[in-house]
This record gives sequence, C-alpha cells and structure tokens, in this order.
Amino acid sequence: MKVVLQLRSLLAASFLLSASGWTQGPAQVAGDKIFARPTLLPFSIKVADADAASLRRDPRKAVPAAIRVGSNEFARVALHLKGGAGSVRPLDGKPSFTMNFAKLQSGQRFFGLRKIHLNNSIQDPTYLCEDLAGELFRRGGVPAPRTAWATVEFNGRKLGLFVLKEGFAKEFLRLHFADADGNLYDGGSTHREITEPLELDSGDGPRQHEDLQALARAAQAGPGARWAELQRTLDVERFASFMALEVLANHIDGYSAMQNNYRIYFDPASQRAVFLPHGMDRMFYEPTAPLEPYTKALVAGAFVGTTEGRAWYQRRVAELAATVFQPEWMTNRIHERVRLLEATEPLVAREAQPLLGRIIARAAFAHRTTRPQPGK
Repeated sequence: MKVVLQLRSLLAASFLLSASGWTQGPAQVAGDKIFARPTLLPFSIKVADADAASLRRDPRKAVPAAIRVGSNEFARVALHLKGGAGSVRPLDGKPSFTMNFAKLQSGQRFFGLRKIHLNNSIQDPTYLCEDLAGELFRRGGVPAPRTAWATVEFNGRKLGLFVLKEGFAKEFLRLHFADADGNLYDGGSTHREITEPLELDSGDGPRQHEDLQALARAAQAGPGARWAELQRTLDVERFASFMALEVLANHIDGYSAMQNNYRIYFDPASQRAVFLPHGMDRMFYEPTAPLEPYTKALVAGAFVGTTEGRAWYQRRVAELAATVFQPEWMTNRIHERVRLLEATEPLVAREAQPLLGRIIARAAFAHRTTRPQPGK
C-alpha cells in the first residue's frame, strides 16, 4: 500500500512538466494545472547565506531565492516569511513562505501565477481545512483562493508538508470578476477594521481609501438610511453568503467574528465591495455552535442590524445548509486528499478522522436547525 501511495504522489508531481514555460492561452486558466485536481509538488528553495541572515532579522523583507519544483527552475523569486500570531515560525523552524515570481523577474510565472503561499499548517494537523473551506466558499458563490500541497526543502533542510495556496493577485481576480483592476485591500491578521487605512494590495481605484470610507459610512448610517446605503456600497447578496459560510464553517478568526483574515475587493463593474475569506486553517471545530451571525465586525453588525440584512442572512444560512454544506462531497474530498498526502505525512489520516466526524455532525445540526418546522 505504501508503494501505491508513493506512486500517487509521484504522479501528482508529474504535472510539473511544463511549469516554467507555461503560457496562458484562450482555453487555459492560470493555476488550473495544479489546482484542477489534488496535487503534491516538491519544492527546493535556496537563498544566499546573507539573505538567510536577512530573513532571520526581518522576516517580512523579501529576498531573492532560487526555486526548483521538480525539473523546473525559477530564478530570482522574491521570498519572505509569513504567518499570524498562532502560526508564525522563525526561519530555523518551520516557517510559512510567500513567493512572488514576477517581482524580481518580469513575466515569470508559476503555472500562470505570479504569487503563491506555502503555509506550514501548524494550527491544522490535517492540512485539509483551508482546501475544504475554500471549496465551500466557492460553491457558495464567494471567491476564495485554490489550494494544493507541497513538500519543502530550504537550503538543504527538509521542512516537510505544506499547504500551497493561490495568492490574491490579478490572476485570482480575473478568475472571479470581469474586471480585475479594482482596489483590493488586505485586512491582515491583526484584527483591523475597515475604518483603518488597510494596505492596498492592487488596483486602479481611489488612492486615499475613499471606497473604504464610503463603505464605513454606509455601515454607520442611521437605521432609516443604512440598508439603502449598504446596497449602494456592498454586494449584499455575496456578503450574506460570506457571513453565513463563516458561521457554518466555524470561522471564528475571520472578519465577522474578529475583524481578521479577510480581503475586500471593490468590483469596478458594480462599484460595490466584496469580502473574501482568508486564513482558514482553524475551521469545522464545533458541530453544535449556534447559527446566529457573528456581529463583532462593523459591516457584519450593521448588516444584520437591519431588518432586510437579517432576513438575507437567515435565508442564506438555510439555503447553504441545504445545498452546499453537504457531507457527501465534503467527506469524499477529504478521503481523496488523505490518499494523496498520507504517504508524505502519515499523521494526516489519523487527524482527518475527527475532522470527518465534526463535519458530518455540523451538517446534521445545520440541517436540523434550519429545516422548516411543521405548522410554521
């Protein structure tokens, strides 16, 4: 059995044959070669001694790295360490990485992508939550990055298994929006509200946070005007889905509950804000957690503080519980990925068992709670 599983991993890595020379054509979608099916890729990262010392001193400052993935080599990739309060690790531990393939070498792409992350999954021993939650949000109509997996070697030191995650770059935006030139803001992982000057990741929109300020004013409007103002500045349908999925999947470290782990994209086509989930490595932990909305965040509290917004939320929770939060596809997805990963990290199979149980129990609770009662 072990030989068969190792063969599966090697077959998954065979998707590397043309990565460095990949060019996007009319029928190609950036990243599809690694995200269309479960994939495990072998990464070898090398940096100069002086650059390794720089990463130890200033982990967020990018340094040039040479990266080999299978038979493909990428020169001068901008690399820095990443991670929030619970997952950040130093260079000499098991750090997470962000890689920008185009920053130092114009036009360079990784399977059509300019930016990816390698996450250490310290807070998720299954290595599966980000993948499952991302697919859940996408099925629910909320854009979320795609995932694969990687084994990583850094300057000759084997670091083990990582979650490979698509970056919030132009390729991601083009996949989900007709116009990818709107402002994309980073909500970060330090509990920052939209009233703060969030970092602008990309975009050709207003440069002084005017779009964020307009959304904040809408959320702070009086009861009589608030819903109309939110409809003008916020994609209310997607936000109802976003809030509902955060609750269904127990994303207690996301925007609605903690003003954390989110992005906001201002779609030029609609001139409205779309919230995007991030940092979904701690999910599906409490099967019987109430389905009441998280309301700590400004926009979340303002949204369900209106009669119309609360009705939108309640309707979407029930709809998503009935049509998207379905244990059959979710458990099948987990089993498929365990088969890929367990030869590399045997603990994945063991850790996945309680996750499977919690998902089945959560789905049953959600269906039971949202099912219309006789006579009502």
